[in-house]
Amino acid sequence: MAFAKKQIGQYQIVPGPIEAGNVPDPTEIACIITDKVYDACSQRVCIDTIPPVEFTPSVTTPIEFEGCQDFAITVPDGFTVTPITDREGFARVRGTFDVAFNAVLRSTETNETQLVPITTSFDKDVVLYVPQPDPENIRFEAIGECLFGRVNAEPDNYTLDVIAGVYVVLKAAISVQLLVPAYGFCPTPPECEEFPTNVCEDFMSSPFPDFFPPQLFDINPPYDSDGPDCK
Repeated sequence: MAFAKKQIGQYQIVPGPIEAGNVPDPTEIACIITDKVYDACSQRVCIDTIPPVEFTPSVTTPIEFEGCQDFAITVPDGFTVTPITDREGFARVRGTFDVAFNAVLRSTETNETQLVPITTSFDKDVVLYVPQPDPENIRFEAIGECLFGRVNAEPDNYTLDVIAGVYVVLKAAISVQLLVPAYGFCPTPPECEEFPTNVCEDFMSSPFPDFFPPQLFDINPPYDSDGPDCK
């Protein structure tokens, strides 16, 4: 599906990459409401304090650790923002991040997989420029992954050791009104592509199959009539 194009003079503009010098002059200065990022910082967090996780195998043993998936990273209690008195506009930003994910274990005998849920948390305490020190103005993005995993198999006791890593980006973003160069409103987009739900419609529009097997000279690589004789 593509965006609809808009004609501006001799140019047809559409969202996407542009070439330098191949952009028309804006047709207006628009006042928009948007979130402006005033400050941002990034950190890596290595969580190597997760205690061994006990689990009961639901697949054929032996089992090995394969990886992690389904990361969900939240700050359920929100952020605490405290202005720093001797640094105008700056604030101390604190929050507790809850991390939940599934460790993937695989049977080395049957290739079956088992998911083991794991939860942990970590604290962040950073300094950001937040001209309006409101917790609602703090945003974050986070991506998690597993750095290490090991299954410990003991008689009648299975445990899992995991070390997780999280990439965190914290932002101070405030809703503002900005003046920006613009090209007017976006044109009406093309009609949506309907997801096919009628198998008969798909069948009626499908190409006919070949009714006969290919001949020798239809095969790739092409048949060589001057090739060596059969022996």
